[in-house]
Amino acid sequence: MPILDITDKDAVSRFQDFVRGSKYGQITQDLGWAAVKDNWEQFHAYVEDDGQIVAAISILMTKLANGSRFAYASKGPVMDAHNLDLLDRLVAEVKPTLLEKNVYVLRMDPEVAYDEAFDAEIKAHGYETRNVQAEGLHGTIQPRINIVVDLQGKQTQDEILAGFSSRVRTKIRKGWRDGVTTRYSNDEADLKIFYDIYEEMAHRHDISYRPYDYFQRMLATFGPDDIMRIYVAEKDGATLAVGLGFAFGDKVWYMYAGSISGPIFEAPRVIQVAMMEWAVAEGMSAYDLGGVGAADAEDSLYRFKSGFLGKDESPRVYIGEIDCVLDDAVYDQLVRQKDAKHLIDSVDSAE
Repeated sequence: MPILDITDKDAVSRFQDFVRGSKYGQITQDLGWAAVKDNWEQFHAYVEDDGQIVAAISILMTKLANGSRFAYASKGPVMDAHNLDLLDRLVAEVKPTLLEKNVYVLRMDPEVAYDEAFDAEIKAHGYETRNVQAEGLHGTIQPRINIVVDLQGKQTQDEILAGFSSRVRTKIRKGWRDGVTTRYSNDEADLKIFYDIYEEMAHRHDISYRPYDYFQRMLATFGPDDIMRIYVAEKDGATLAVGLGFAFGDKVWYMYAGSISGPIFEAPRVIQVAMMEWAVAEGMSAYDLGGVGAADAEDSLYRFKSGFLGKDESPRVYIGEIDCVLDDAVYDQLVRQKDAKHLIDSVDSAE
């Protein structure tokens, strides 16, 4: 049955095997992600050909003040999103249930490159896209511009380092010479170390942060299978920096991080090498450092992340959000009008 019955152990196992075995798999499309986002309502579906699952989608829903629901398939669906006929089949499976639940939009944001012709194709299939009009790190739910390191063909630490800028290689080697070491685990003690530094850094930079129980749910769900790891960089017994990542699909995704105030001896960069070695050991082809607001050398986040790219590599720019609109009036009020205002405000501020 194309709508997954989460009480059916065999069906759940089959669905999960497909998501975890697909090169299009994403941690946020794993069934376990619903346990992390436990304040959202979950819903999962798939399409089969000749008895084999060929596409899957995990949807999380939340109810709005106006009574309608927002449905989100984070980094989904699990399929080649260029196959729009297959996407149409998958959306057709979920539409009746979404309409029953008064969902006004199903939002998807697969990790496929932005292309003007593909964007037009998506619209020709009846979807709306949010990309050009939604700029910046938080213009869309997931950042559109991502720093992803190509690890194909790399087996050793030296081969990994060879792809970095000379400046970053020098900084990493200096960190090693200064005695910075790394280790990882999947245990609660290191989660607490991670969280204390992550929280303190958020306060220091006046940015929002997740509560501790959010990460506890992550660890309980993905730690036992070694899908999630906590990396700790230390010097002389003192923790300098931490990183939290997931090995899933065809990449390791460096999702959360933190470092202490004061001298850190390049520890955040040293952690990157250790986590890339994890990806290589798992046979994965990429390492995802996450998003940036713009490919701007003046931006400190971009400068840090882009130094790990090879000279022939560029940031990946994804298609953005693909919206299946189910209630046009609500969508117009909550999305189109806000996007239009954002564009006007952006033009005004630039003049």
